[in-house]
Amino acid sequence: MTSVATQAVEVLLAAGVVLGPGLSDTEFRSIQGRFGFRFNPDHHDLLSTALPLGPRWPDWRDGSDAALTTWLDSYVDGFIFDAFNQNPPFWPATWGARPR
Repeated sequence: MTSVATQAVEVLLAAGVVLGPGLSDTEFRSIQGRFGFRFNPDHHDLLSTALPLGPRWPDWRDGSDAALTTWLDSYVDGFIFDAFNQNPPFWPATWGARPR
């Protein structure tokens, strides 16, 4: 477990979040294949160590693809909203020209 994962587990436990066993390599491959993304290394380390459980967390182990897609879409929508509606807009130069 990395120090980031260790710290995250400590914070989650202190906040009263219920944690289940971490995801296996097989579960990661399944999730990433079904949804077309890869977890960043720190998030992967956390989720391989402990899986946050409860209504505020995505159910990576037992959730339906429809529910997980809805959850993922809400975060993408929120990011896009923030990118275009913050003042000044959140659009780093490294991303290239900002679309209209």
